[in-house]
Amino acid sequence: MRLVLFLAVFMSASLCTLEAQEYLDKNWKRCPESKAKYVAEGIDSLPGSYIVRTKTAEGLSMNYSIYTTADFRNGKMVSFSSKGDTLVVCGYVDGMIHGAYKQNLAGHGLYKKAQYQRGKEEGTTEYYFPNGQISARYQMKKGKVKSSEFWNSDGSVVKDISTANYDAKLEHEGYPSFSKWVASMLEYPQLCREKKIEGTVYCRFLITKEGKLVDVEILESPHYLMTAQAIRILENSPVWKPAKRHNQIIGVRHTFPVIFQLKAYGAGSHR
Repeated sequence: MRLVLFLAVFMSASLCTLEAQEYLDKNWKRCPESKAKYVAEGIDSLPGSYIVRTKTAEGLSMNYSIYTTADFRNGKMVSFSSKGDTLVVCGYVDGMIHGAYKQNLAGHGLYKKAQYQRGKEEGTTEYYFPNGQISARYQMKKGKVKSSEFWNSDGSVVKDISTANYDAKLEHEGYPSFSKWVASMLEYPQLCREKKIEGTVYCRFLITKEGKLVDVEILESPHYLMTAQAIRILENSPVWKPAKRHNQIIGVRHTFPVIFQLKAYGAGSHR
């Protein structure tokens, strides 16, 4: 714990002494900047240690890691939130997570504790509620679940384990799927109809713990009017039943296609 705190404090004092950047792909191999998933900057005051950030479409992540390694394939990593909270402590072997793994939720303490063997969970994996109560325990073999147990936040045992893990789904009478609800709400833009423009608007959004659809992002779109139509529909989504993982209700992000096809609309239709 002292080492983690030292590194967190040291990082803020060492930003002005960073060495040249290294670009790494998802397997921690050096690559051109255009193909990089991670950007690492050596800390000349701490030989063999690097500040690592994830490369995103918007730039570099606010969260960061301190990676102590000789080759970016083997070593120890401690990840921090932008505010300095310790998020993950783990080791790497040949570019794969290996050994003890601990994950915290910022402001809530321990969330996950596990053992990895070359990238796959092995042995006991446990998850915890923010109050410290265990929520799930899995026995893992080569990354696959062999058995599981679950608890509620008050410590009581979950008897029906089928209720411990499920995906978010739309709660709307008469529409068993979100796709059908979107299709029922979609209005084809008149200009796109006249110009015979078809295509798919690819969207990403968050289903919160409260079941609300928020943070709509457009990843790709054939026309700005189709973009506006997709956003209008998604922002007016009915309430969802939120997802549950490890017997904890969570927010999840979804990527979703809003499809515009002229053949789906009759010549006399106004939709």
